[in-house]
Amino acid sequence: MNTITKQTIGFLSAAAIGTAVGILLAPQKGKSTRNKIKSQANGVKQKWNEISEDAKRKFNHLSNALQSKKKTLVSEIETEFDAFK
Repeated sequence: MNTITKQTIGFLSAAAIGTAVGILLAPQKGKSTRNKIKSQANGVKQKWNEISEDAKRKFNHLSNALQSKKKTLVSEIETEFDAFK
């Protein structure tokens, strides 16, 4: 995991914990508090899914680029090797 990913996860975790603590300490009815916690948890889950999907897309793009580069390099090496025959 790179530094940006770690920072993002840390920020989202801290925000979720801070929000949950704030909601739990607020003087409201229990049902209202539970609904707010559920809403915040769903928001964090949605954000996590977005980050996860973005990371998967970037990884797949990088993987495809590396595969393509590998094929090109292998082809170039084979061409050079054939030239020495």
